[in-house]
Amino acid sequence: MIHLKIGSKNVDMASSWDDVTIDQFIRIKEKNNIISYLSILTDLEEQEIMNASVDDIEKKVIPLLDFVNDVPETEKMPDMITISDKKLSVPKDISLKTFGQKHFLQEAMATEYKKSKDLIGVIPTALAIYFYPDFYGDRFDIAKATEFTEICKKVKVREAIPVGNFFLTQSVNSMKEKINI
Repeated sequence: MIHLKIGSKNVDMASSWDDVTIDQFIRIKEKNNIISYLSILTDLEEQEIMNASVDDIEKKVIPLLDFVNDVPETEKMPDMITISDKKLSVPKDISLKTFGQKHFLQEAMATEYKKSKDLIGVIPTALAIYFYPDFYGDRFDIAKATEFTEICKKVKVREAIPVGNFFLTQSVNSMKEKINI
């Protein structure tokens, strides 16, 4: 994170994929303009960015955005994931989890795919579905897991993508097996 002054506001801005959350990444993927990127990465309203001085934006900020044009590099699947400062073990086999978790993730995947033809937007939901019980020490509950999605949106993109892709891939493979029966 880099501390900047844009107009009259002091802001912290992500300056590499290391600083970006999965929610910010999803929103960046949906946009295609510099004002939106800056708004997402600084939490400033687009109007504030549009009214900032040319020097503030072009000299201080735009040079820091080069990373947005690259795909975030993700490491292999981590053994642990950090959610809201809590480290949790990543399950190696989701078939050992509950039927409800499997069902609701597959339902969320189908809904997202119909809407956008892309499953990246399901990653926070997948994290919430599979990590809710461990995070709270509770049984799986879809209503509570749905609320937990907001917390999972804050997971760093470099952790969220490999773990989320693992959950999505496992679910797709399970769906394929079901279709072949």
